[in-house]
Formats: sequence, structure tokens, C-alpha cells
Amino acid sequence: MNRKRRNSPWIWIPALFATEAIASAMVTYVALLMFVQLGASFAKAALMAALLMLPSVLKLFLGWKQKYNPYLKSMLIGVNLLLFAAFCLTAFVVDYVFSNIFVVFSATFLLALINAVNEKYIAVYYNNVLDKRAQSLLENYKFVATQVAFILTYGILIIFVGFHEIFFRNIHLAWSMEFFIVAGVILILLPFIVLTMQRPKRKSEIHDVHVYSRMNNAKIRSRNIRFLLIVCILLLPQSLLLYTRVFYLMTPASKGGLDCTLQEVGFAQGTIGVIAFMAGTFIGQHLLRRFGNIKMFWTMILPLLISPLFYLMMVLNGRPSDFLYICLMTFASQICFGFGLNICVIFIKRTTDIFDENILSLVHVPLVVMAMFVPAALSGYLLEIMQFKNFFILNVTVSLLAVCLILMNKRFIQRHILNYRKIRLNTA
Repeated sequence: MNRKRRNSPWIWIPALFATEAIASAMVTYVALLMFVQLGASFAKAALMAALLMLPSVLKLFLGWKQKYNPYLKSMLIGVNLLLFAAFCLTAFVVDYVFSNIFVVFSATFLLALINAVNEKYIAVYYNNVLDKRAQSLLENYKFVATQVAFILTYGILIIFVGFHEIFFRNIHLAWSMEFFIVAGVILILLPFIVLTMQRPKRKSEIHDVHVYSRMNNAKIRSRNIRFLLIVCILLLPQSLLLYTRVFYLMTPASKGGLDCTLQEVGFAQGTIGVIAFMAGTFIGQHLLRRFGNIKMFWTMILPLLISPLFYLMMVLNGRPSDFLYICLMTFASQICFGFGLNICVIFIKRTTDIFDENILSLVHVPLVVMAMFVPAALSGYLLEIMQFKNFFILNVTVSLLAVCLILMNKRFIQRHILNYRKIRLNTA
């Protein structure tokens, strides 16, 4: 294979973004299940899982001036070696006889910190080596590659954990084995990344630099704060649902849950749920490009806010005996969430005046995390107080209130979001 073909982005994108998706899945959703199985209450598990999201906010402060750094490839390789070491450390801590849940959380938090740096440098490297035309062409390919890696981690890996728990008859050892497996996958991907990644461009080789106009007076700052408050309102029902839907699946029937095995949780949430979220996001992005913000904004509001309704339907139905029904309801809820989440991108573009899709990804996730952090962290505590039925009724009620608040801001949204025209200055 010649060098040009070997360094094709069609080859290195799946491997590079797999490391990002694998680590993100481990610290976002897989860790939540591990905390519960290691003895944490719902309140503690939700709080610790929410804290693991905070390192991704660091990307807001790191910026992207390193685009011109000729050592980007070496830095990415170094960060991936740190990821491998962090996974090995967490695997050791999980099964260490003197460890407790807080020691395990500390090791996982270190993993989340390293992963945040990894995500940032991957985005910067991708923006460095590919021009805007290539990024536009490869955007869907990158998205699918990332989501497939996410499914394999959150879905298939969780199923393996369930089998290992049965085989080893030791929950700590089973989870330790999974972290060692993931560390091995990172180590296997590393030589492939080293051999296939392109050389970063030097500053003299970059011609497509974009400078975005920013209005930084008090009036604009006040308006942007209002934008972010609207995002918080839109995401509040999903923030409350983020962890509690997993608790609902794995809780015994005697306590109001669905009594699913770990394998069933991995299949319903980690496979069916992620596929639905991916499909909803992809469909939403396509329709936004085709029909624009004005036509699609109000169409996307309803699916985003009715997503919790499907879990209330399951609660009111009693304990569904048909696992297919659980999967269908999970699919419906997640496809609505993925479809409606595209609204937040519209707000964040307008708040930051950033329209470059790759750079926007460095801003989008941290702002969404900031909007979801407090309700997600408190959701486990609320669930313990209210129990599942009352909690999901509350969640749907919050969705209805969110609709009312959005309608009250309709004129503001119409004027400052939907009718806004971006201004971009191109400089060589």
C-alpha cells in the first residue's frame, strides 16, 4: 500500500475516533452501571456519573490555537498511551481488595480527564489535516464510525460484563476484566493510528483560516445568557432522564423497576438506544440542511420534549413482560431525543457565532454538559424520594412546562435565532 493510500482519512478516521468514542462511552454510561453494581445508591451513582462529565467542559477553555502545532500527531499518540495506562489503573483499582467506591470513582475521573484532552486534540488534528471540503464530505462517515464504536462499547461490552459476572461469580473481577479488555483495544488501535495518520500541516500550508465576528457588549452578553437558559429549559426533561432510565431498567420488579439483566440493559440501552439516537441525530441534521432552521425548529421541539413520555407509558403499563416492547419504547424515546437535540446546535451557533462544524463540536458538548449537569446529578436523589411512577410523572410535567416557557419566548427565538444571518470573514 503506497503512502498516499495508507494515509487516507477513510482509513485513519475510524481508528482515531474509535478511541474517543470508547473512552467517552466508558466514562459516560458504562461507569454509571459499574457504580450501581459496586454498591452505590442511585443518588451517589448519578452524582458521580455527572461529575465524570465535567472534564469535557475543559474543552471550552483549551481553545484550538494548537491547530498550527507540528507535533499534533505525537501529542495524540502520547495521550492515547495515557488512556491505555488510565484504563489499566482503573481495572486494577476495581478489583483491588482495599478499594472502595470513592477510590474507583477517582481512577475513573482521571480517565475522564485524559479523555477530555484526547477529544480536544482529535478535533484539532482533524481540523488541521483536512480542508473544509474534505470535512464536509467525511462528516457522516466520521459520525457513523464514532457511533459504531460507541455501540460496541456501551452495548456489546456491557453484555460481556453480564456473562463474566456469571462465569467468575465476582462482580469486581468482571468489571476489572472489561477495563483490561478496553485497554487492550486501545493498545491494538495505537500502532494502526501511528501508521495511518497524516502529517500535520505547518502554518505556511494552511490557507482556509476563518475569523468570526464577535459582538462583545453588555447587550449581546445578556442575550446570549438568555439563549443558554432556553437550552437548559429544553434539556431539563432529558437531564432528569439521562441516568434514571438505566436505573428503571435494572431495578428489581419488587421496587418498581423492569428487573432487566445486565445483558438486557446493554442490548436495550447500549445497542437499540444508541442506534435510535444516532438515527434521530442523522435525520435531524439532514432535515436542517434541507429545509433550514425556520421550518425545522418548531418541528423538533415536540419530539425532544415528549421523549420522557415513553417511560411514563411503561410505568403505567405495569411491568412489561415483553422485552421487545421495552426495546421499542427505548427506541422511540431515543430517536426523539436524537432528533430534537439538533435544536441545541442552532442555539449554540448563535450564542458563540461559530459555524465551523468541527470547531463547533468543541463547544457544543461542553455547553450541553453544563446545561444538564445539575438536574442529572440530582436525578438519583429525586428518584429515591419519589419512586419511579411519580418521578416519570414529574418528568412529563416538566416537559409540558418547558413547552409553555418556550412558547413564551417565541418572539425572541424567532427574531434572534431563526431569522439570524451569520457573518463570516475569510482571511488568507
